[in-house]
This record gives sequence, C-alpha cells and structure tokens, in this order.
Amino acid sequence: MVAQRLVRRLCPHCRERRPLPEREAQWLAAMGVAVPDDSWQAVGCERCDGLGYRGRTGVFEVWQPSADDHGLILRQADETRLRSALVERGEVLMLQDGLDKAEEGITSLREVLRMGAILPA
Repeated sequence: MVAQRLVRRLCPHCRERRPLPEREAQWLAAMGVAVPDDSWQAVGCERCDGLGYRGRTGVFEVWQPSADDHGLILRQADETRLRSALVERGEVLMLQDGLDKAEEGITSLREVLRMGAILPA
C-alpha cells in the first residue's frame, strides 16, 4: 500500500533558516517529535514570483504487509497498533518522510503541517 501527499517545494534561491515559529513548535511537541531551534522558511524572490515556493514534491508512506501484519489485522488491531508495528520494523511513515524533507530544506514544516491527515506511530 502506498500513501502520498503533495507539498510545495521551497524555492532553492530564497529559502532561509529562521527561528521555528511557535505554532510549529507546539505542533511538533504535540506529535512527540524533537523540536528544533530553527527551520527552513519560505521567503520569496523574483524566481518564485514572491511565493517562496517553486514546484511540488511528494511525501510518501509505503507499506508491504508482512505475515505479522496480517495477523494483527485478523485480530482486529487498531491503526495505532499497526503503525507501532511498522515503526518497530524501521518503516518510514509519512510524518517522518515529511519531517525529513523539511529538515533538508526541500519543503517547510508549515507545508508538512498543512498536508494533514498524518498520524504518529
């Protein structure tokens, strides 16, 4: 199974590292994720028409159910238990993929927040 969301890509010409806005810090803390001191932010320039973003990129979650997963499903495990099993196996969930792309400066934390429907493990 594959899940994906599209997020706007930060303009590589004008993106800047700035202190993390309070709203984003609160969101990360509520998700149980380490809160960085700063993050990549959209600024705006002539190349991106002042938007701070140029193009889109995908944030993904890929799940190849294992025999253990099938067992959990047959025992009617809830989504939280299934996601925990994925994390224990080292699978990258959509939230982590989005956070990784925000850390690399591909997109912003605001975009990861905007894509919604993301559940932690």
